[in-house]
Amino acid sequence: MLPTRCTTALTPRALAAPASRPKTASGGLRTVPRLRLSRWTSQPTDMSGKITPGYDRARRCSHLPQSSWRSSACGFLNGSHGSGTIQLGVGGAGALPIGGVAGGFGIALDRSGNVAAYGDRGFGFGTGLSGTLGPSVQVSDAQSVSDLSGPFASGSASLGLGPAGTVDVFHGPSDHGLVKGGGFTAGGGVSVFGGVTVTAVSPSLNVYKLAASALGC
Repeated sequence: MLPTRCTTALTPRALAAPASRPKTASGGLRTVPRLRLSRWTSQPTDMSGKITPGYDRARRCSHLPQSSWRSSACGFLNGSHGSGTIQLGVGGAGALPIGGVAGGFGIALDRSGNVAAYGDRGFGFGTGLSGTLGPSVQVSDAQSVSDLSGPFASGSASLGLGPAGTVDVFHGPSDHGLVKGGGFTAGGGVSVFGGVTVTAVSPSLNVYKLAASALGC
């Protein structure tokens, strides 16, 4: 018996001509993407056909982990924060032979991010030749610092605190309804004051909008 000769059939794919390399716009051959041994994905190339290093992509995308923090910050800065103000400054009240006087100055802030300078003064009744002067902290339910202009019915008294300071209260109208507030003024002396106060408030600056602008919100 004659030995059978083993032959390999040539498929149409094997007989096909090798694929031509792609050309660039200028007619040159474009670089074929190469495969890395550690990954079964082709390396990215730019318009000229050059392979783009992976570290360059990492550098360009280094900001991505911060996107969640930035989104949360922008949501807070552009959101609604309700009403309420706080005043930090120096205040005092006392009594003179002609009546009671009160006044103070400082910085006012509200929950919407507005900051403004303020100065208040008032006249009314007081007891004796006494008074207090020192650091003051006042809070209110006003919607904005612009609602602190008054006029307000105000009162302050030592109420047994003696040289430690006075407890203060105020109440009055504003563009957004009635405003109620109060606080504490530290300092030596004993005083009781009751009367009407008015407050001058400077144009406000919104720090939330400034921060949002800086973050590109």
